[in-house]
Order: sequence, then C-alpha cells, then structure tokens
Amino acid sequence: MNRVDIDWRTVLRGGPPADRPGLHWHGFLWIGNGNDLYSYKHQPERTAGTAEFPASVLPPESTAHYLLKARLIQGTWTTAGAAADWMRAQWDASTPTVTHVDPDNRRQYSEVTLSHGEDDVWRWWHPAPPGPGMVHVAVVCCPHKSAAGRALPCPEAPRADSNM
Repeated sequence: MNRVDIDWRTVLRGGPPADRPGLHWHGFLWIGNGNDLYSYKHQPERTAGTAEFPASVLPPESTAHYLLKARLIQGTWTTAGAAADWMRAQWDASTPTVTHVDPDNRRQYSEVTLSHGEDDVWRWWHPAPPGPGMVHVAVVCCPHKSAAGRALPCPEAPRADSNM
C-alpha cells in the first residue's frame, strides 16, 4: 500500500478561534468492554442529566459532556500539539493487532483539528478479556460551546506545568 502524506493545515485552513481566550484541552481515556458502549442498558450511564451519569466511567454520548466528569481527566494541555502527542501515545500503549490507520497521519490531523477548537476522539477495538475490548481516547476543547450554544464549565484550569 502506498503511503500518502497529507498536509492537514492546507486541508483545514485557519487557526485557533479568537472568541475563546485561554483555549486548552482536557484528555480522557477509557478502556473496557466495547459492548458496554452499544448496550441499551448502559445508555443512562452515558447520558448527561440522568442519575447514573455522574458515577459512571463510561464515555458520555456527547464528547463535550466529558467536561462534567472532572475526576476522569488524564491530562490538560495548553497546546494542540501536546494533546495530539498524548493521543498518539495512547495508541502506542494499546495498539490494535490489525489496523489500516497510520497513527502519525492521524496525530497530525488531530493537532490541526484541536487547534481549530474542536474535540477529537480516537476509538478502536482491542483484544482484551473478558470481552471485546475497546480503547476510547478523547480530547475535549475548553472553554467549550456545546451544540446548543451553551458554554459548559471548565472542570480544571490549565497550570503552567500542565503540558503532560
């Protein structure tokens, strides 16, 4: 297969949004039974506003709702590149046995996407007992504007040493 290098900066033009001063990113990692994400019995755990949501470790249905789960933050970064590097490191830690994804290209895409003030998620199946394992890596932009236009609260302000 021929490898094609894509310059994502030319594909996605522009830069960080000027209307969000202090733009930073929070990272979240979930590794578990992938069937839990697709099971109707677990949907209340993934839906913000339900009684089950606050205590659940399952990824929320809406990526923005990770900001309501500060206890699950794995890292906070003030640059999109550092956040994308963290996503790539998660890939290296739990690489799927078979893949068609070029993780370096995916990392470049993530950096550009994040620098535009968007969220990014990497998700892949991973063989892990007791069931079909899944790795879910999410980086959420903060301050965040939900699809409804309401600002979600920032769970943790970035620190000077927060580029983990």
